[in-house]
Amino acid sequence: MLGRAGRLEEAEKIALEIPCERVTSKIIEIEKPYGGDYVLMSNILAGAGRFAVDAESLRTLMEGRNAIKVAGSSLS
Repeated sequence: MLGRAGRLEEAEKIALEIPCERVTSKIIEIEKPYGGDYVLMSNILAGAGRFAVDAESLRTLMEGRNAIKVAGSSLS
């Protein structure tokens, strides 16, 4: 949610403080089929230097649950 609000630095700080398993389970609990949350959290973890294990496993989990990310679009 912080990332969506443009507060990525704050989101990265929280991602470093909270165990990945806890964050991941919360994301899954909120919206299982929506891939956007998985992608956003994966990007935050990667930006915080946790790509190798955490961000990569989150993307794998997303694929395993068939969560889809709708492509962005512009009205202009």
